[in-house]
Amino acid sequence: MNELPSNPQLNLTDANGSVLIPSDFRLGNYVQSKEWGEMAQVQSIEKIDNRIDIRVKGHIHSIVKGKYFDLIPVELTEDKLLSFGFKKFIHELGFEEDKCVEFENGIISIVDWGNGFILSNSFSFKLRVKIKYVHQLQNIVYCLTGQEIILSDK
Repeated sequence: MNELPSNPQLNLTDANGSVLIPSDFRLGNYVQSKEWGEMAQVQSIEKIDNRIDIRVKGHIHSIVKGKYFDLIPVELTEDKLLSFGFKKFIHELGFEEDKCVEFENGIISIVDWGNGFILSNSFSFKLRVKIKYVHQLQNIVYCLTGQEIILSDK
């Protein structure tokens, strides 16, 4: 069975220079520009004829097939998890130097076994979702709670 994406007009992925897939993003998600480097939130997304316009920091970044596009997803790191208010716990597993790091915010738990972040509901891993980018974390928390996660001012 072939499944069509829920919003096929936002799946324009032939822009040069970016792995960003517009249908993965929503307003408020953080992206990063290769040009200015820092994280900033998506302010608007609009489909116009043969392009998609994404407004970030007041500037329009247009996705056009075959043209250069500089917005990229923001890699999820320990520092970013902490800046979103997650608390860090280290769990010793009883073996020499075997441990895992858990990040918890009262809503979800994210575990790092040393090979990437995994959303989990417990160590039994009945639920296991690998999270690579900040926008994925934002979207999961929003889906579960209807609330945005916010960067702390620490």
